[in-house]
Amino acid sequence: MYQQHKPNGRSTAFPSPRVIGAALALGVASAPAVACDAAYTTTGPAYCFLSEVGGCANLPAFLAAHQPIFPVTLVIDQQCPAISQTLVLPGRMTLAGVGRDGEGALLFQNLGLNVPAIAVAPGQGNIEIRDLLIRYISAVPRGIGLRLNGNHMISMNGVRIDRFNVGVEGTDSYSIVINQSNISDNRTNLYLGHQANSWRVRDSILGRALGWSVIVRGPNNDVLFDGNRLESNQLGGFQLFTLGTVLSNNRLEFNGQAGAWHGVDVRPTAQETRILSNIFSTDNINDTGADTRCAFNINVAEPASCL
Repeated sequence: MYQQHKPNGRSTAFPSPRVIGAALALGVASAPAVACDAAYTTTGPAYCFLSEVGGCANLPAFLAAHQPIFPVTLVIDQQCPAISQTLVLPGRMTLAGVGRDGEGALLFQNLGLNVPAIAVAPGQGNIEIRDLLIRYISAVPRGIGLRLNGNHMISMNGVRIDRFNVGVEGTDSYSIVINQSNISDNRTNLYLGHQANSWRVRDSILGRALGWSVIVRGPNNDVLFDGNRLESNQLGGFQLFTLGTVLSNNRLEFNGQAGAWHGVDVRPTAQETRILSNIFSTDNINDTGADTRCAFNINVAEPASCL
C-alpha cells in the first residue's frame, strides 16, 4: 500500500501499483483496497502474491490462516518444487497461476497412494483454480491431484494436473466445472464417486492414463462430458456405471490398447446413458447398460443395444 497526501494534510491509502496491475490483468473492474501479509491479517477482499506472503515455505500456513469471510485471490508466482503434504483450500478462494505450464507451479512428492495433494476444507465451496500446473514429481504415480468431498461450486479453468494416482476425485460434490484443462498422465484422470452430481467437463484433454481415463462410478447423476479429447488411455476412455451420463462432441482415439479398444464402456449398472455426436478413431462402444441411446456418432459401429 502507498499513500497520497492531500492539500488538507490528510492522506488516503491506495492499493500498490502491482495489486492494481494484477487486478486489471485478471479482469477485475477495480483493485481491492486491502493488502496481504504472511499472517493474512486483512479485513476485506484481497489479491495476494505468494512471493510476498512468505513464499512456498509459508503456503500451508497461509491457507490455514485464511478465514472464508472475504474472498481472496492467491497468485502462485513461484515454482514450489517439493511439497510433501496436503494443501487445504479455504472457501471463497481463487488459486491462480501465472500461465499454463508457466513459472507458477505446485510440485508434489512423497505422498501416500490416495493422499490428496490439494483438498478443500470440509463443507467449503465457491472456489476457482486457474492457469496453474499441479504435478507429482516422484517416479511412481501416487496421491490424488485434487480431492473434492462434500464441496460444491468449484471451477477449474486452464489447469494441468498430471502424474498422480488419480488426477481429480469427487464424492458428494455438486456443480463442479472443469473447462479448457489438461488432466493427463495419471493412473486415472477423473474419478467420480458417490453423489458427484451436476459435473460439467468441457473442452479439456484427458489423455495417456495408465488405466481408464474417466470412471463415473456413482451412484450419481447429471454428468456431462462435452468437447473433450481422450487419447492413448491404456485401458479405455470412459467407463460408466451410473445414471444419466451424457457424452457429446468428444474425440476418442487409441484408447484401450491394453484392453479391448473401448472408447466408451457402459456397464450393466448404468442407466439412460446418452452417447451423441462423438468422433471415434480406433475405439468402439461397449454397451451392457439399460436404456442407453447412441446417435450421430462418427466412424464407429453403434451397438444395436443403444440405437
